Amino acid sequence: MPPPTACSSLNGFTNYYYGAGFTESTPAGARVSSTTLPGSSAQDVCTAVNNCQKYYVLVGGGSFSLYKTGSAGNWVCTVYSTTGSDPAAFNVVNNAVTAAYGYSK
Repeated sequence: MPPPTACSSLNGFTNYYYGAGFTESTPAGARVSSTTLPGSSAQDVCTAVNNCQKYYVLVGGGSFSLYKTGSAGNWVCTVYSTTGSDPAAFNVVNNAVTAAYGYSK
């Protein structure tokens, strides 16, 4: 799992978490929109981050998480209406997650 600093184009987003085996819990009062990125099993992490940023702009949000899961290795992008920046929020155990990242603006 490459560190988030491996991505050169973060477009003003700050990475606040990277790891595996966990997803982010939904912040209290947050609206959530989630999608599996099309063709994502073939995407490297930086491409997935850029595509998740595009989804963030489309649905509007304060922060997003991105994680790779399942035997197909699909990337799932989840956008939250609130701004998150606490790595402790990645506390939902999911052993299928092989890489997870959290970003905020």
